[in-house]
Amino acid sequence: MKTRAVSMVLLMIASALAGCTSGDPDGDGEMGIDTDMLNDLIEDNLQDFINNSSVTVHQTIHYHNNTTYVVDDGDYSTTNNAHFNNTTNVDGGEVVNNNYDQSNNSWNIGSGSGGNGTMSGSIMQVYRIQDSAPYQMEDFGNNTFILNGILQYPAIGIAPDLIYTIGSTTISLTLTCNEFYNAHSRMDHDQWADWLNYEEGINYNDAWEIGYDIEDDLYQLDDEAEEYCMYGWNDQVSFSSEMLEIELLTGETMQFIDITGYWNYNISCDDGYFGYGNRYGVDDNNLLGGWSDCTFTIYQTWSVDVRWTSVYTNSSNTQTFNIPDWFTYSNFDEWRYIDSESGTAEHDSIIYFTKYFVVPLE
Repeated sequence: MKTRAVSMVLLMIASALAGCTSGDPDGDGEMGIDTDMLNDLIEDNLQDFINNSSVTVHQTIHYHNNTTYVVDDGDYSTTNNAHFNNTTNVDGGEVVNNNYDQSNNSWNIGSGSGGNGTMSGSIMQVYRIQDSAPYQMEDFGNNTFILNGILQYPAIGIAPDLIYTIGSTTISLTLTCNEFYNAHSRMDHDQWADWLNYEEGINYNDAWEIGYDIEDDLYQLDDEAEEYCMYGWNDQVSFSSEMLEIELLTGETMQFIDITGYWNYNISCDDGYFGYGNRYGVDDNNLLGGWSDCTFTIYQTWSVDVRWTSVYTNSSNTQTFNIPDWFTYSNFDEWRYIDSESGTAEHDSIIYFTKYFVVPLE
């Protein structure tokens, strides 16, 4: 830049003295400054001129920022094209033109913070969830609990076999859960002895001893009966029905704004993460998902009480409920069994939520 400035100065000086180097302008025959004298003058005074002269530089910077936001189904990106033009002018003459081009720089952005659905670039969504889920309780009463004297479930405590041998005669009991309840609660050793004596042909002394063994062995199976036959008090059967799935892609997070009704949820992600809870765990502006592809599932749950009911042991009911012959020796005239309940669970709720865009980091 200095070299060009000096050249401009020399050009200006030469232009100013141009008239002095020409012929006599007045025609009087007297010459002005000749070429040799001009060169000597420049050589003698150039350095002083440069040292005592100043150059004013005017710098104009042109800045162009072209920013484009592209929103396509949750994909936010920014492209920034910036062009910098630095122009230096010396006394109106363009001397330097430096161009800097920064383009094609793209990055993902997530905007906003805080709750109450105030993050920018998001849309609040709403679902009304309605569900009618039919259910049928398992027929626990007719499950085979003891088969040919052997427990059909893993033993919890002492689980004796209900197999009894007298001489050449072997007695083994097969009991469903309904039958176990009645054998356990509505038969005693005397009634078992009567059945063995009259129905199985065992002499009364041996039948009396086996009757005691049967009564004692049935009590030893209390723990297994409570676990597998709903033999305890206040037993319940739980049901669930999936109602809604919300997919959360990597870079998407979800926040609930308002919730009505009661439901449970789980969140399962491709990276192995799994969480669960109920609606009260997500209704205080908690954020869900974002670091991996995840599925948020909403489902309703309900419980049904296990109900034992009774039926009179007349001839018709004996066939309908497959009441075994040993119960005819009981002092009870009602057969107890588990009622296999069925019905429909209804649900109606509304959820408001917002999805935001985040940048997952390693």
